[in-house]
Amino acid sequence: MDTRLLLACREGVARTKYQEAVGNLGVQLDTVSSLKDLHSAMLKTPYNGVMIDLITKIKASQYEKNLIDSILEEFPVVQVQWEDEPGVIKSLFLGQIKGSGTLEDFITRECRLFRARKIRASIRKKIHFNVILARDHQFHESSIERTITMNISEQGCFLFTVEEWKGGNQAWFIIHELEDHTPIQGKVKWRIEWGKSMNVPGIGIEIEEMKKSQFKEFCDKYYY
Repeated sequence: MDTRLLLACREGVARTKYQEAVGNLGVQLDTVSSLKDLHSAMLKTPYNGVMIDLITKIKASQYEKNLIDSILEEFPVVQVQWEDEPGVIKSLFLGQIKGSGTLEDFITRECRLFRARKIRASIRKKIHFNVILARDHQFHESSIERTITMNISEQGCFLFTVEEWKGGNQAWFIIHELEDHTPIQGKVKWRIEWGKSMNVPGIGIEIEEMKKSQFKEFCDKYYY
């Protein structure tokens, strides 16, 4: 099976040198210009490993750096740097195996042994937001409950509750820690009932409607 790598590096001499080096090792190499583009590409295409240019990484925003945190933990990753003098590529392994070595070492010992795959669209993180949950968008006192998120992802969250909910129910909730308290609309996708298992009871909610400013703040906290 062919080995396929993804390189994040801005256009220029360094990118050309990396392409030449990897091409001589018989590996297919795709390139993107930023860490954000790297993340997007890995959602669509399976890769055996990742190369990140040091200068591209240094000049990336904190948001972009946060985007690739999970990639560093789950994939073979090498940080590379082209030095005009003496005309060499320095490399540092950042993935599960850390240390220095050559690109050939990286490809032979890590990438060729790693099954190519995509990254998941979102990863659930244990973040406990304080939440007001309601069964109607007007938040009548009789329909609300105060609770917390047990975990969140970019697509939704799992809320602690022992109340009766069914899959398909609409739900509205306000996250106390967000500056904008406009109700967020979602749909109940699944439920864990109290007393049925040794798991936290609650409901999994898929977010259906959320203001752009809220989503940005939500993601800022998610990638923190």
